[in-house]
Amino acid sequence: MTDRLLELDGIRVDFPTRHGAVRAVDGVSLDVARNEAVGLVGESGSGKSTLGRVALRLQPLTAGRVHFAGDDITSWRGAQLRALRRRFQMVLQDPLAALNPRMSVGDIIGEPLHALFGVRGAEQRARAAAVLDRVHLPAHMLARYPHELSGGQAQRVGIARALVVQPDLVVADEPVSSLDASVAAQILALLAELKADEGIAYLVISHDLSLVRHLCERVAVMYLGRIVEEGPAEQIFRSPSHPYTAALLSATPGARGADGARRTRIVLSGDLPDPTAIPSGCRFRTRCPIGPVAEPSRVRCIEDDPVLGPSGQGHAAACHHTEAVAELVDGSARDAQEVS
Repeated sequence: MTDRLLELDGIRVDFPTRHGAVRAVDGVSLDVARNEAVGLVGESGSGKSTLGRVALRLQPLTAGRVHFAGDDITSWRGAQLRALRRRFQMVLQDPLAALNPRMSVGDIIGEPLHALFGVRGAEQRARAAAVLDRVHLPAHMLARYPHELSGGQAQRVGIARALVVQPDLVVADEPVSSLDASVAAQILALLAELKADEGIAYLVISHDLSLVRHLCERVAVMYLGRIVEEGPAEQIFRSPSHPYTAALLSATPGARGADGARRTRIVLSGDLPDPTAIPSGCRFRTRCPIGPVAEPSRVRCIEDDPVLGPSGQGHAAACHHTEAVAELVDGSARDAQEVS
């Protein structure tokens, strides 16, 4: 049996619109090993949430294959897919919106047991109480309703609902973005604890690189439907090889370069391009901060679409000028030193 729990191969997702097809995900391949946490980061509109839904077979594919635990589940339907549901679960961004306001906490957590295993009654309540304790909430909260919960408590209930069926993989989509800093730190600590104790694998979707750094061993950075950089988390945080990643990292509070020096902010111009009219060549070129550095080979960025491949920093990046990215990062650190 392979150590790869989830394998996404050449995933493409198109959404038809009146103005043309929007390619939300464009030929993405990504895998998650057993008991591994992989972070998927990028701006809103980069395609990361769509890819997460594809991983759970909640979003139809235009092209590509989805493998789970060695099985090709791309075409699974009905009872076959339903039987697999207990092995992967999702934790959603807005904890209160994700809970049925008409159901008690006990019923919310117990519902998957009934739906997937036919468990009900005393056994359902006992298992719900046990998993509630696992997320550090008292048993008396089983009788409460979502409107009686704080944001942090609601997210713990959402995690408990995912855990109650003992999944192998949890897709966490912006799991702490709606919580204040102190509560977010507690939820992150809980997710790390559950990973260590239960052997759960995570696909963590976030725009917050500091979150990903604390929880994930590996990071994939998405831009306009594609992964533009992928590799070990600490390696990418220390020495990014794509200008988009460098810009995201520079916006992280306390960001530092490979030599430990503080980074100044690398400001990107403009917004994400219209996804119905993706730029030729490198899709990041219209916002790239290293354009002047890369001349006169800038024409290559206009004409030649870079592929994800080995970079000089030991991981993968889709950029024609990775050496210029290193200069950009070093220059950002020098600027911060001069300012201080």
